[in-house]
Amino acid sequence: EGITAGELERAKGYVKGSLVLSLEDATSRMTRLGRSEITDAEHLSIDDVVARIEAVELDQVHEIAAAFYDGPFVLGAVGPFEPGDLEEFIA
Repeated sequence: EGITAGELERAKGYVKGSLVLSLEDATSRMTRLGRSEITDAEHLSIDDVVARIEAVELDQVHEIAAAFYDGPFVLGAVGPFEPGDLEEFIA
C-alpha cells in the first residue's frame, strides 16, 4: 500500500536534519560541493535543497516506488537447501 503521509513527513524531517547537521563539519560541506562539481550537478543552497525536499509529495513517492519495484525480481540464497525449501518465495 506504500508509505503513509506521516512516514513521508518523518523521512523529510530526517533528511533535512541530516543535511543541517552536516553543515557543522567542513569535510561534509566540501564533500557536498565536490560531489556537485564532479557530477556536473548544479550547486544548490541549503535553502533550495530544503525547498526541494519539502516539495516531494506522497503520490510522487508511490509512483517512483512502483516503477522501481515492479518486477522482475531476483532471489539470491546461500544453502544447502532441500528441494522445496524456497518454494514460498517463488511466485
